[in-house]
Amino acid sequence: MKIPKEAEDILKELQGVQQQLQTLLYQKQNVSVQKAEITNALKEVEKSKENDMFEIIGTIMIRKDREKLISDLKEKQEIFELRIKSLDKQINKLSERNKELQNKLVKLS
Repeated sequence: MKIPKEAEDILKELQGVQQQLQTLLYQKQNVSVQKAEITNALKEVEKSKENDMFEIIGTIMIRKDREKLISDLKEKQEIFELRIKSLDKQINKLSERNKELQNKLVKLS
């Protein structure tokens, strides 16, 4: 039995949407891990009474003022939070499109 052209097109789009959704979920997981690391680092820096701190950038360690380091970590934390919100919006849109396409396929069968 041959699949109707419309169903074939919907299936192709559905596969594309599912791949994009998987990619976004993977990105969100990575960003969430990075945010958690920043949050933990921020807690540790805030607990410390030392004024001179060190930050690892790439393969080097740089001395930084405690307040500057706290400020930098909070900024990074905000950036990760914004990125997660953006990914959530994209994931929600693709999830809705995924459901629409699945419903179209069910109606065609």
